[in-house]
Amino acid sequence: MLFYPYNRFSSRANARHVEKALGGPTPHVQVERSISDASLDASCAERREQPARGRRRTYGIVIPTLDEARSIADAVRDARAREGVADVVVVDGGSQDGTRAKARRAGARVVRSPPGRGVQLDRGARSVRGEVVVFLHADCRLPTDGVEAMDAVLDAGHDAGLFAVIYDAPHPLLRLIGAMSRLRTRWTEFGEGALFVERRRYEALGGFAAWPLFEDVDLLARLRRARTLGRARGRVLASARRFQRRGVVRQLLLNIFLYTLFACGVSPEQLHALYTRRVGARSTRRRAGARAHDDTTHGRGDVAPDRERARANGLRRPHMNLYGSRCLESPPEDAATRRDSP
Repeated sequence: MLFYPYNRFSSRANARHVEKALGGPTPHVQVERSISDASLDASCAERREQPARGRRRTYGIVIPTLDEARSIADAVRDARAREGVADVVVVDGGSQDGTRAKARRAGARVVRSPPGRGVQLDRGARSVRGEVVVFLHADCRLPTDGVEAMDAVLDAGHDAGLFAVIYDAPHPLLRLIGAMSRLRTRWTEFGEGALFVERRRYEALGGFAAWPLFEDVDLLARLRRARTLGRARGRVLASARRFQRRGVVRQLLLNIFLYTLFACGVSPEQLHALYTRRVGARSTRRRAGARAHDDTTHGRGDVAPDRERARANGLRRPHMNLYGSRCLESPPEDAATRRDSP
């Protein structure tokens, strides 16, 4: 009996050798050859459809803006300096502070859009060039090896990914938030971490919803359900200006409150109205207080009229009481007055 070992990597050569030795084709050889050829063809077709590992992709960065003149030029220059970035698009929602002009001078393409982060991000994704779309806030910066980290996530078989976040302020709560952003949960992953998605996956999912709030939470949830979301090494540097402007504890509690309502089914439009009303009322009170202070001090930062009136009445300089109201102190009693008093 003739024995010839079957080698699955050279099925055609083995089949010809056995057929020649036996004087004709054998059924088991034909079956083995057909199975091997079919699996090989399927593997090759699958490999042709998938991008080659290790190859450099082209990235398009989308930056939504609304009155970001202070930070947009640095953001655009930092993005354009990255190797592999083919296009940077700034999607402006109606800035009045020269944001668009500064973005153009820095080298970005500017696209106008109605205000609203979801609308702006989706319009930018459909306008930017590149195989992978990166959504970056104007006050955030990618890590030094950000492109290499994104390549590594995509080479691992994912078609979307996210970075952890670190804030540019040393507040303990901000450090805690940055540390928690490393966790893979829906409560700790947000668009602030420079979400990046392959274009074909983004279009298949339908893109960002046209929501004023939590549009990133919605897209991240769909990516998790598709099991395609990876985590990139490194951390995005984010500005802490929102927390510093409103107070770290107050802003954190407001974020948790709004997200809890969203998780309970409250619509993003209602939450945006609530957020705008609370933040807008606080800003109005702050501006009114500043105007009242300017009116009192005649815009010079001093208290000259009050000081003159205090001297005429024998009182000391004006001061602020515990409630923030201006008042005048009485002069200290002398020793004789204290002795005669009951």
